[in-house]
Formats: sequence, structure tokens, C-alpha cells
Amino acid sequence: AQDSLVASVTHELRTPLNGMVGLADALLQDAKCSSAVKKNLKIIRNSGQRLNLLVNDILDAASSKRNTLVVKRQEVDAE
Repeated sequence: AQDSLVASVTHELRTPLNGMVGLADALLQDAKCSSAVKKNLKIIRNSGQRLNLLVNDILDAASSKRNTLVVKRQEVDAE
């Protein structure tokens, strides 16, 4: 029951977050936006991306409790 609740809640969070991030990205492409508007759009986009990472962390935590977490090795740039 808890697993389905976590999955449902994270889905309900991801859908509008992805919409917000996508819309902010699209509006940032508009050359007509003032610098103040672009600054606010970047804040919206970055905040949405951070919240998406938090949702992913919640899903990972739920997966680790069920012992279904898959760990991938990946090179990262440490700079």
C-alpha cells in the first residue's frame, strides 16, 4: 500500500514539475523576454529541476527499503 502511495504521489508531483520546467525552458528561448523575466524563468526552471531531483531521491529511498534499488556506475566530471 505504501509503495503504491509513493508511486502515485511522485507521479502527481513529476507531471506538473516537468510541465513547469518545460514551459520555463520554452519561454527562455523567446528573445522578447526582458532580462528580469528571464531571471525569474531561470529561478522557476532551476527550482523545478531541484524538486525533480528530490522526487527521484524519494523514489530511490522507497526502492532501497524494498531492496529493489538499481545502482548504475557512471563517470562524472568532478570539476
